Amino acid sequence: MSFRAVSDLRLQGELPLYEGQLDDFNFHDEMVERLDSAKASMLRYKNLSFKDAQPYDAKLSPYDIGPWAIAYLVHKTSPNVLLDIFYPNIAKLGWVKTFKLAFGMSPTEFEKEFMKFIKLTTEEQTKIL
Repeated sequence: MSFRAVSDLRLQGELPLYEGQLDDFNFHDEMVERLDSAKASMLRYKNLSFKDAQPYDAKLSPYDIGPWAIAYLVHKTSPNVLLDIFYPNIAKLGWVKTFKLAFGMSPTEFEKEFMKFIKLTTEEQTKIL
């Protein structure tokens, strides 16, 4: 969500470049860079799962795979699903029930489906952006 927000604000001229920054933030390029990193990890370490995505772990960074998991969920549902359904319900329903409510599947079902998506070509994957 933050990648998209920064990109949109920059494109609208509402968020200036920081002094000394050489180039502008590009949502598509940032997402492809993270995808490439996640795919490299998944090739290097077979049978990785979301449980393996830990901060500061050399195997699979949640900062690489996470934005793609969110992008995929948003693509399958709606642009406002996180703000309208997921976040408002998580405290009262808990994470798993809220996930099912917002995305129409269990986290386990999502992971199986997403791992198939992550094996597609970059060209096929970036179409959801």
